[in-house]
Amino acid sequence: MVGYATYTARDGTAFDLSDMTEPSTAGEMLWDSSMYGWGWSVNDKTGAASVASLSFDVTAYLWAAQADEFSRHAYDDASSGGGTLTVHGWSLSCIVKTGKGIQSQGGRVSMSLSIIATDPTWRRITRHTLVAESGTQTSTTGLDYPTDYEFDYAGTSRGSSMQSFHADVPCSVRVTFYGPCTNPYVQVTSTASRSTTSNYYGVDASADAGERIVIDPMGRRSVGSSVYKVGAYGERTNLFDSRRRGVEGSGSYVFATMPAGDLMVSWPQGYAVDVETIEERGSLPWN
Repeated sequence: MVGYATYTARDGTAFDLSDMTEPSTAGEMLWDSSMYGWGWSVNDKTGAASVASLSFDVTAYLWAAQADEFSRHAYDDASSGGGTLTVHGWSLSCIVKTGKGIQSQGGRVSMSLSIIATDPTWRRITRHTLVAESGTQTSTTGLDYPTDYEFDYAGTSRGSSMQSFHADVPCSVRVTFYGPCTNPYVQVTSTASRSTTSNYYGVDASADAGERIVIDPMGRRSVGSSVYKVGAYGERTNLFDSRRRGVEGSGSYVFATMPAGDLMVSWPQGYAVDVETIEERGSLPWN
């Protein structure tokens, strides 16, 4: 059983840091009360803003047999970029700066941890898998000739009205198209406000069976990590120049942020797609 607080090392090993044998409000408060949001500072001369790192101390609970293993992983992670702390579904990339065992009782060890995050952003990433030909409603937005041309005029698609998501805060969207597919796209629509907000996320490229095309807004700081294709053997090809062009608000910006509320997705259904909503907060929701 996964607890409400976990640490995942860079090698994928996960450690349950919550006291799942005796769950209590008091125990959760050890995690919740000190995880406040981040701050920033502005240079008086240049006007440039810089985000301050987030640091806090918490008390974690581990079985004695796991305490040494956790310490070894946290130590290794500290020199290689850190791991991931997840609390009630919200994750933070962080480094365990210091750790000290407080007491051992009943086979469990309580540890005092000092945690620091240079990117003090809590993220909740939710994956929605859309299986090929799984839509249940036809949404005709153009001309789909019965003789079937190689393309559908004006973007005709068989939309899946059954695939709906919900985001508590505005979110970015990461999309993975699985081959075989050609010029794949998805359309995400929000009807939370009085006016409908809709955006196409697409790439003008092809992927064979066993390959996938990824649009990742979190990779924009690294060349070749925002729009790319992964081959059958793991090789990566930069497809940034093949992305559908647009700017924020144009309806075809591949890194567009969607508003909070209910979201609906439609796609041609000839290929499988993973749509991941990436919600971001400066602090945990209850702080």
